[in-house]
Amino acid sequence: NYASWRERGWCRLEMVVALLARSDIRVMVCTGPEAIPYFIWPFDMIWLPAGEGRFSCCALDHCFGACDKIHLRGVLEEMFDAKVAHLRRTGQMMECRYWAVQRDVFLRGLPDTQISDSTTDSSGGSDRDLVGQTRKDSPSRLGQLKELLYWTPEDDRAADHTGCSLLLWAAFAADTGAIKELLSDGTRHKVDTKLRQNVPDLPCMFKGITPMIAAMGHADFDTVEALLEAGANPHAVTVQRYDALMSATITGKSHNVERWLKRFPDWDLGRTDLQFDATVSRIVGGSTSDRLTT
Repeated sequence: NYASWRERGWCRLEMVVALLARSDIRVMVCTGPEAIPYFIWPFDMIWLPAGEGRFSCCALDHCFGACDKIHLRGVLEEMFDAKVAHLRRTGQMMECRYWAVQRDVFLRGLPDTQISDSTTDSSGGSDRDLVGQTRKDSPSRLGQLKELLYWTPEDDRAADHTGCSLLLWAAFAADTGAIKELLSDGTRHKVDTKLRQNVPDLPCMFKGITPMIAAMGHADFDTVEALLEAGANPHAVTVQRYDALMSATITGKSHNVERWLKRFPDWDLGRTDLQFDATVSRIVGGSTSDRLTT
């Protein structure tokens, strides 16, 4: 059924293919002859990574060959890098940067192994080479992040008007090192810079999101602490009144929830958002294990 389909690794890959396609592909679900078909929300894949799905080879203890996850990683890397390269070539830089910092999210649960020759295309992997240019060695984490995002001084100036700052991308990327470098470089006054518009085609890019809110939903608590130590406002909210704790529950960051409540034991768990009038306990997302823990 649909529930078991969402659990299987290769089936999750089908949904990822739709999400990473260059054109707009939606997945329709029809659960029976009398049921009303509906389209699923494509960004479920951020919380349902293929690598954390179920695989028959794992259930059979790999008695007949190597783990499917090894092959799956190669497929995902090719698709993901081609997506990012295409967005950059077509000038869609906000989307390009968003997907660039989400790469490790989509590869979660997969073995850290190099792509095999059989999964590299015959053209020499031009997309992979292009995206690989964003991962050059650099003397600093901040330098590496700028290369990954193709960040320029013009982007810094634009961020003063859009709120889409390098610090926000560093929070989404869970790059504590880059955040510390940024905040030690005379930019502490920008630690609470808010995104000034909704970006509906990208999940969690809400108008009003701050680096703190992004970090709680996408990074580890070390990143959150770096922002707090720099004076970030823990009570900042988006236009929908999502706060940092809600951000962590949406994405199933159970460890961040636990650490946050230890740091702020009097946090108001009864406050609601504007969109759904939901408290923090009603908007728990993430994987099954994360939801249970949260």
